Amino acid sequence: MRLDRLGPCCTIFRFIGPKPRGIAVPKQKTRKSVSGRVKLTKTGKVKRGHQMTRHLLSSKSAKRRRNLRRAGYVAGKIAANYRRAMGA
Repeated sequence: MRLDRLGPCCTIFRFIGPKPRGIAVPKQKTRKSVSGRVKLTKTGKVKRGHQMTRHLLSSKSAKRRRNLRRAGYVAGKIAANYRRAMGA
């Protein structure tokens, strides 16, 4: 296999000869906005945090705040979309 320039001032190359064997399909990139919001567990579940936990917490009851601290899980088709966006 040999590389050949397409023109005198061109930096684009083309392959001459047989195609190289064993080239893998490129990996899917992770969407960084999604990776900051959700995490994938070891079993493949999509783990997320709750909304409504940033400010104005004094108007929420202690039980509600306590339950909002626990992680939530995404299910169904939305979870599949998140997994695909995470590159899994």
